[in-house]
Amino acid sequence: FLMNAAEIETATRLDCGYTIVVFNDNDYGLISEQQRDHTGTSFGTGLTNPDLPAFAESFGIDGYRPTTPDELREAFTAAIGDGMSLIEVPVE
Repeated sequence: FLMNAAEIETATRLDCGYTIVVFNDNDYGLISEQQRDHTGTSFGTGLTNPDLPAFAESFGIDGYRPTTPDELREAFTAAIGDGMSLIEVPVE
């Protein structure tokens, strides 16, 4: 996500009005998988991400981090509508 995070500024400025969903595993998952396929292990792919809802809010859009199925449902209900929003879904 963070490789493309600057696009939030453009989308907000142009009033694109969509919801971003980030499934956050705190890892460069595809790179980890490819490394494990070739070497049996992975290295240098773990991430410590910033607070993504706060990052979204710094651009003036709503940010959510649900941790239960009910909270996820509530976040989607709140996020879908006018304006932009970001939902960070922690996954393992």
